[in-house]
Amino acid sequence: MINRITVRSPATLRHLLATPNPATFLKMKTFLTAIVAAAGLALGTNSAQAASLVLNGDFSSNGAAFTTDPGYLGGSNPTSIVNWTFNGSGTAGINGDGTPIDDPFGPADDTAASFYAFIQGNGQSLSQTLTLSTNTQYDVTFLASIRTGSAHAGAKGQVTIADNSTTYYDSGSTVWSNAAFQTVAGQFTTGSSFEGPVVITLANTSPSDGDYTVNFANVSVVGVPEPSSLALLGLGGLLLAGGFRFCRSHNASVSGA
Repeated sequence: MINRITVRSPATLRHLLATPNPATFLKMKTFLTAIVAAAGLALGTNSAQAASLVLNGDFSSNGAAFTTDPGYLGGSNPTSIVNWTFNGSGTAGINGDGTPIDDPFGPADDTAASFYAFIQGNGQSLSQTLTLSTNTQYDVTFLASIRTGSAHAGAKGQVTIADNSTTYYDSGSTVWSNAAFQTVAGQFTTGSSFEGPVVITLANTSPSDGDYTVNFANVSVVGVPEPSSLALLGLGGLLLAGGFRFCRSHNASVSGA
């Protein structure tokens, strides 16, 4: 348990740091112990927030198991993509340089992603449930493309994050590049409550079925650290540096006495 301490003004702190005596040392030790504990708590929270809440967002968990061309789900390939649910009657699967089948459905240059999920046909999608916190800001990033070739140039895709009543993020139905993966980024803030599960959906919104193919990779949703936590870490760092300077000054004073 951290003892109750009094937060001093900057002038008082400077005076404490500049006054090398045992009483001041004890005060600084108590103060710095509290700051270190608080900063450590904030750092642990921020580290947890920095991890993406999307599971298997890079599609690597079983991506290498897709060995039969052209990478569709089923047959000798896995029947599902780990942590993702396929919704629809069309086709989906995994391509990428991390698989022996490479990239039959990818953009002309797919080197930005070792594995990527492809979805064919209007109305088909991949989804998973996210565990979000209320009143929290999140960053969304993902790579997106459509299948190379002029015959597939009208393919559209869309990413949404929503519960039963609120859409928190919507990329819009978009024709992404068929030359290379595009990086798409956005941000959203949750409210004070949720209505049912919060689901991220990667969808094919093309004008028709068939070979219209959209691709997704490196899907990430990350909590944004609160400014107060960052400020606390900065304050802790400054005071620790000051404490070290004080200790050196104190030890030199004692040695010279």
